[in-house]
Amino acid sequence: MRLSNINIDKYLYKKQTKVAFFGFLTELPNLIVEVINALFSNSLFLWADCLGSFQSTLHCFIVFIFAHRIEKETGETYNFGIDRLETLTSLICNFLIAIGYIVIVVTAVLQLFTPIAPTGAIVYFLIIKATNIAVDIYFYIEKWKIEKKGFTRLNQTEVSYALENLLCDVLV
Repeated sequence: MRLSNINIDKYLYKKQTKVAFFGFLTELPNLIVEVINALFSNSLFLWADCLGSFQSTLHCFIVFIFAHRIEKETGETYNFGIDRLETLTSLICNFLIAIGYIVIVVTAVLQLFTPIAPTGAIVYFLIIKATNIAVDIYFYIEKWKIEKKGFTRLNQTEVSYALENLLCDVLV
């Protein structure tokens, strides 16, 4: 039995919704733990990582909301087409990624001029990062699978975003 393009798209957006929701559920506790760790570590770098984690949490939430809306679309709500809504979602997500890069650069420059010795809480940070790398690998694989089943702008952005998260966590 061959599925129509509409059914394939709905399947892809349903899968994207699930992955984004699971991403949000994993990013939110990570954000809370990173904020607590940053409070006790006295490190600007960890605060910048908290901001990056907040950006990731917000990104997953935005993708969840929009993918869910697009999945439920029957063709009557958005008379201009869901392509524009998907493009807007990708633009918002890419804007969040750019903000994350700006924060990393500013933090790196500030740390060069005003280095602060981190406390023992840095060990917990390393444990968190190792966990983040494992989760990032899972999300990259899942988002890559979704993109291979059907190309959309949102899927392309999500694969790029998952790879960027993985590389950033490995580099940190």
